[in-house]
Amino acid sequence: MTNQLLLSLTTGIFIGGVAGYLGTLMVIKRMSVAVDPLSHLVLPGIALALLFHFDVSLGALFSIVLGMILIWFLELKTKLSTETLIAVVFTLGVAFALLILPEAEIEEIFVGDISKINFLSTIISAILSIIIFLQIITDVKWRENKDVIFWAPIAWLVFYFVDFIEYVALVKSIIKIIKNKTVAWQKWERVGVFGA
Repeated sequence: MTNQLLLSLTTGIFIGGVAGYLGTLMVIKRMSVAVDPLSHLVLPGIALALLFHFDVSLGALFSIVLGMILIWFLELKTKLSTETLIAVVFTLGVAFALLILPEAEIEEIFVGDISKINFLSTIISAILSIIIFLQIITDVKWRENKDVIFWAPIAWLVFYFVDFIEYVALVKSIIKIIKNKTVAWQKWERVGVFGA
């Protein structure tokens, strides 16, 4: 196993491990609609970092802090809802990033490339993931979060199990179609809780 593969795998494990818990908390607290545009506010900072050849993480941090301050300032000065202001700042940020980014780098910025991660970024990712996880489990509202800590991994396992079943059904259907057999869908009959 190469060092680069080990770094990529370690980073993916730490970020993936905490992202499930954090994502579940965001959905439970109904914050997912606001978090998605805020996460895209990093794009102008990344674009400027690439343009001026400095660390992309610093550019992303600067951009998101500037975006949050702009949203807060506009919230104080206007009567628009927070969701509207987030959408406006998000759109301006993405438009600005697309204007200054070279076309060849747009896909890598939007999707990323974990194979180019270095040792320092892996350490920072691991430390931040551990801090976020500790924050989640030591939160004052522990009663709300302890269910998430327990149910999030189980929900992911059920999700992948259902995906696997759907995949097997799709493959079987494709094989039947290739062999010129008809695909017959089952008709379900509801009989109630105790049966008929």
